[in-house]
Amino acid sequence: MPPRKKAKVTAIGSVLLGGTLPSALTERLHDLSIWIRWEEIVGKELARCCRPLRLINKTLTLTVSSAPWMQQLTFMREDIRRAVNKAVAEERVETVVLRQGRLQAPVAVEGDLPKKTRPLSQERVAFIESQIDNNADGEVQEALRKLMQTHYRHSQES
Repeated sequence: MPPRKKAKVTAIGSVLLGGTLPSALTERLHDLSIWIRWEEIVGKELARCCRPLRLINKTLTLTVSSAPWMQQLTFMREDIRRAVNKAVAEERVETVVLRQGRLQAPVAVEGDLPKKTRPLSQERVAFIESQIDNNADGEVQEALRKLMQTHYRHSQES
């Protein structure tokens, strides 16, 4: 049996430090806005009973807290699909699938971070800014910035 060819692997550091982001990563970062803005997209009441679980091949899977909400959301799937696509300004979702289960905590955004987070030093802020690709889309830049800020606020590193 001939040896398998190894796939070319690119270190994440080199992707973030130089050049443009691969299109698949850019798409996934755009999808991140669905999780961050979930309450804004569907409203407070629905955000309390369901949360996005995954988005794969234009199928958005939602975790729903109870059977009565599963029944209600069955009739609202098309409205949710349209609201998500409108929020991300493109046709990212074709199908909404419902799954009953325990809801994960909502994605924390800057205003919602717990009080136990550490403030970022000026050096850390400068480091984060130096890591963001200036050629990337503004939305991608902001998603990376928020992701790195959240990481360093919660990490044990100084």
